[in-house]
Amino acid sequence: MKSALSHERCAIHDLLVRGATVVDGLGRDARRADVAVEDGRITAIGELREDARETVDAGRLTLAPGIVDLQRGLFDLVEGVRRLTSHQADLYGIEGRGRIEVGAHADLHLFDPATVGVSPARRVAGLPGGGRRTVRDPKGVHGVFVHGVRVFDGENYVRHGKGPGRVLDRFPRVEGPLPP
Repeated sequence: MKSALSHERCAIHDLLVRGATVVDGLGRDARRADVAVEDGRITAIGELREDARETVDAGRLTLAPGIVDLQRGLFDLVEGVRRLTSHQADLYGIEGRGRIEVGAHADLHLFDPATVGVSPARRVAGLPGGGRRTVRDPKGVHGVFVHGVRVFDGENYVRHGKGPGRVLDRFPRVEGPLPP
């Protein structure tokens, strides 16, 4: 039986993102690396030679955990990603989220930091009774992965019979001082 954290050469992963600029959500400097995912968890980070069921060539794109909104230029990329990912997960006591490290949940965004953003707001039909809602489309986003499964390909949402993730609705009580 293969371990979820297997690092064997020639292992087949579910997802392999090659050559991304990895901003890990922990405040460390960005670095170029491959990221492998198996069973919804990050299994390896570095220069990887393994194969995968789905391989994404990141080219000049950045890979970051969770949700990314560069907070209107108030922070550099590394600090902005940290504040929106691992910092939030730590504040709410959500273990294994908001970071790119071996064993963490593989909720990932692949984007171009030079063009990432949202479109102007527009109204579309889509509410019960023909009601309209306001939407903003992502720009500069080339992939969103939930539990290691691609759910957005940069242009369209990928249809799945059943979504790969689950709603996080229970958080442990956090004791002591909040992280900085």
